[in-house]
Amino acid sequence: MIQIVDSFLKRRLQTRGARVRSDAHISTGISKPAALNWPAKARSQARSIKPHVTVISLGANDGFPMRTARGRSAPCCEAAWIAEYSRRARRMMASYRRGGRSLVYWLTLPTPRRGNFKPIYRAVNTAVKRAATAYPDHVRVLDLGRVFTPGGRFRQHIVFRGRRINARQGDGVHLSTAGASVAATLVIDRLRADGALRSR
Repeated sequence: MIQIVDSFLKRRLQTRGARVRSDAHISTGISKPAALNWPAKARSQARSIKPHVTVISLGANDGFPMRTARGRSAPCCEAAWIAEYSRRARRMMASYRRGGRSLVYWLTLPTPRRGNFKPIYRAVNTAVKRAATAYPDHVRVLDLGRVFTPGGRFRQHIVFRGRRINARQGDGVHLSTAGASVAATLVIDRLRADGALRSR
């Protein structure tokens, strides 16, 4: 989900002197570690890259049953699944915050067009928000739904700062190029508000 958004972030932040590294992995998710173990990936990246800021957007390929820390199977999208997803997301946040030396910005999933995806995305967003409460000083959850799908209703087009934008790709899940530009703007606005980015 970070693809295209990351390109805008790189282009705009590098002009402000920031070094930006993108690492997108298609069709991965926290609930499908066979494709990529995200908590392990976060731990490895935090140690090797030592990021000052990490921006995360994933979860659109989630919804798979997970095994909890106690070895029980948790199907999506019940309370046990949300708790396990939150536990894994919290481990990622803990790694990327680097003991309080870094900030983490996690983007929620806007409501998708297809109804069968909606409970998954709601569960993912709930889990992420719950996980972030463990680190209120260093983890920010940016609720993209407020801009792209207010009220939890899918919208192909949005109005952002006076402009009408075709915000979603044809699959009704991913952001379009124009939508990704909006998401990058929201991230940069929050970075500036948090003092993590110097103003021009």
